[in-house]
Amino acid sequence: MYNEPFRRKTPEEILKEISALQRGRLKIYIGAGSGTGKTYQMLSDGQELCTTGLRVAVSAVHFGGNPATKEQVGSLQVIPTCMTDVGEAQQGDLDLDAILAYAPDFLLVDDLAHVNQLSATNRTRLSDIHVLLDHHIHVMTTLNIYDLDEMREDIKKLTGIESNHTIPLEVLANAHEVKLVDVEPDVILERLQQNERNSLSDTPDGLHDHLSQDTLSILRELTLRVVADDVNEKLESYRTFYGLPTNSSVTDRVMVAVQYNSNGTLLVRRGQQIANRLNAELDIITIVDRKRKLGQEERAFKEAITRLAEKIEANITEVCCKRHSSVADILQHYAQEKHITRIVIGQSHRSRFEDLTRGSLVNDLLTKAKQTDLMVISDRRSAGGERLLSYRHRNLSSVTYPKLDEQSFPQTMNHLKRGRFKIYIGAAPGVGKTYTMLREAHDLKARHIDVVGGIIETHHRQGTEEKIGDLTIIPQKKIHFRGGVFEEMDMSAILARNPEVVLVDELAHSNIEGCTHRKRYEDVEELLSAGISVISTLNIQHIESLNDTVFELTGVKVRETVPDSILRMAQEVVLIDVPPETLQQRMREGKIYSIDKVEQALSHFFKQGNLIALREMALREVADHIDDRLEANDDRSALRGPWRRMEVIYVCVNTKSKAERLIRRGFRTAQRLKATMYVTFVQEQLMILAEDKARLTQLEELTNRLGGTFVRLQVQQPRDLVRLLAHDMEQKLVTQVFLGHSSRTKYEIIQRGYFLQNLLRSIRTMDVVVIADNDVDSK
Repeated sequence: MYNEPFRRKTPEEILKEISALQRGRLKIYIGAGSGTGKTYQMLSDGQELCTTGLRVAVSAVHFGGNPATKEQVGSLQVIPTCMTDVGEAQQGDLDLDAILAYAPDFLLVDDLAHVNQLSATNRTRLSDIHVLLDHHIHVMTTLNIYDLDEMREDIKKLTGIESNHTIPLEVLANAHEVKLVDVEPDVILERLQQNERNSLSDTPDGLHDHLSQDTLSILRELTLRVVADDVNEKLESYRTFYGLPTNSSVTDRVMVAVQYNSNGTLLVRRGQQIANRLNAELDIITIVDRKRKLGQEERAFKEAITRLAEKIEANITEVCCKRHSSVADILQHYAQEKHITRIVIGQSHRSRFEDLTRGSLVNDLLTKAKQTDLMVISDRRSAGGERLLSYRHRNLSSVTYPKLDEQSFPQTMNHLKRGRFKIYIGAAPGVGKTYTMLREAHDLKARHIDVVGGIIETHHRQGTEEKIGDLTIIPQKKIHFRGGVFEEMDMSAILARNPEVVLVDELAHSNIEGCTHRKRYEDVEELLSAGISVISTLNIQHIESLNDTVFELTGVKVRETVPDSILRMAQEVVLIDVPPETLQQRMREGKIYSIDKVEQALSHFFKQGNLIALREMALREVADHIDDRLEANDDRSALRGPWRRMEVIYVCVNTKSKAERLIRRGFRTAQRLKATMYVTFVQEQLMILAEDKARLTQLEELTNRLGGTFVRLQVQQPRDLVRLLAHDMEQKLVTQVFLGHSSRTKYEIIQRGYFLQNLLRSIRTMDVVVIADNDVDSK
């Protein structure tokens, strides 16, 4: 997609680019399966193109018994297929001669993986589409996740589903645009059941036998991750082209450094667990001296580690140690080259004297690899007690035969009375969250459900304003504040009206002073408690724990955030996915902001690199949300694997500016490991400055919002700091400690010692993660 910007192009490359300009563009709508609404979305986009004067035609489109989808064809030119119609769905091969004779600008066609009749000129629909692209006809088409060849084996193993016809994954990678159509499983099941009743299902034979909520959730998560991987490749190409750091900070890649000894397989296993929970690729690296032959025991361990790497599908590399290179230099160079985000090593058994005389790998990495997280795995052989070996075992009898006692009855009743919460989430403003929310509101109204608009932020977008139509909108409440008049959602009016469903736009909004609650998501919590269902919208950059990552990627500090718990509280989280190119085009047409703000937006937040990164972040966040829910129902269904180990995360902070980042990183890990989180500050002076008090209040509020526990300790003498922390960690049965790089000056280190190294020696039975000290590059 992108090339080296300053390298002179060869004549062949210039001819290739000219040829590409003369070819049509391929846009793929991908979903978890039939019933996701891919065809409806494709036809809707086709209608929009038609209004601009372009010639748009459709062929071999499956209506699936959905009248709304059939209506979307409208006045679009329908080109019959080479077979007769079956019911209301046109099934058969594309009539290439008829299409080329009509010469549309865009052709809309379903089922990219379709295989043609034996008598057809081309064997597959994909080949037909390539012919159309060569004739400068743009093609929009649909695809299901189980129709990708590289996904076939995994999907069969996870769900039992096997597609008859597949296409290579590279087709997705080479498409100009890939748009994911995301729908909750229960909606898909309802649509498919309706189609079955009408005998109009286009679902492959035998697929219904495997369909369930969990199966569709797995397919949905796989779809999100496949598209996220495709987006990640585009992001890396973009960043390389513009000379930006290629580690996007969106995806993780874990590297385990091992030796051929008894600890090697333990390190690999722990690295695999961490990589699974972070959805990261796993690399294994070992450094050898080519001049020295491996002993018999070392050869046996090498074979065992190699077999394990193959089994868990990890990349394994053996690197020869050069004469003047240290192990830390080799690991740091490899980490940079492979975009590693976390280096995993084993705990050292050396004494302080041996570290001074023979060197320390941990100390060297702390100095040379500050831009990569360093994880030091606990010394399991010296760990005592049950702490590291305890597991959460589900009590199956209590799950199967629950008993409702008097104490839990009120809480259970309140839970049952609560409203249902649904969130439409997107990568950026303008993706269509509010529009989709309004469309669903009209569907609910048509089914005689009492739905009202609590707050609709149209931002004067014509299409969104028109979509409100005849929906009842609760007038906003006017609040006088500091000489101005502000409008906010009228909670009292909504509660008095008591609808079944209320629409609440922009969940992260901060209310003006004088409202009942400080944040809009707190308004939503009250509405849900009152038994009113809420449909809301949110952009990915407003999730609290992603705040630092968004800043690192875009250079924009987001001030309004919502706790991650709000996302987990929702029964439905649906991604509205729009490719960056489409979003930028909407911006240029004035469909997102007014024309006078377009250039500023495109050169700042709406830069292509920012939109690609935010889109990947949104895809992965929703995929993680699905996996968490799968694991909550049955951990055997979760793609990241079960996690039964009891984990306790302990984050050490001071009042420096990077404390929030440490807390958020600790929380992200705690969330993935289902762990308890403590955030600890140690006061070293008897008196604390007023600004430090205010700072600690901020850190405590952040910890509480994320669901952690903030702990304040006090030490009499600075030299007792390490001992106090180690004792508190032991008391809390901590398994992972999160630290930042030391901010002490050389003089302070000489005077008071190197805190990080001293603490590492004192907590060898715990995993320690030293978070990367990344300076934000200009984006």
